[in-house]
Amino acid sequence: MAVTKIWAIHDSVSRVVDYCTNPSKTKLSDLEQVLLYAADKEKTLDEGEQQYAVTGIGCRAESAAKEMAAVQRRFGKAGGNVAYHAYQSFKTGEVTAEECHRIGVETARRLWGNERQVLVATHFNTGTYHNHFVVNPVNM
Repeated sequence: MAVTKIWAIHDSVSRVVDYCTNPSKTKLSDLEQVLLYAADKEKTLDEGEQQYAVTGIGCRAESAAKEMAAVQRRFGKAGGNVAYHAYQSFKTGEVTAEECHRIGVETARRLWGNERQVLVATHFNTGTYHNHFVVNPVNM
């Protein structure tokens, strides 16, 4: 059973997006990359290629902060509550890295649908797979 928490961010969308998309937290370990490769024989990874589990819903992951800020400005909602930050954490061994990210994306789509911009970033850095969600408080 996953544990989930959500809270408002008042200072900076880019700060929380940068935290959630930090490559040292979202990069699969060498072992996980090997296991992923072995499980999907049709997909080959070049040596040294990194896999990141970051997905944007209603925005591109690489420009989520800018896109969210643009929607806020467009609707005159800049300032105040600039984002919601949530997490979803699983017990060690409860899910694989891929399952964790898939569940995170599905959770975001069910909770916020296509109404809001959401960044889903799965972190692999603690031994316990967990998802971070950055949600634009302004409805598109």
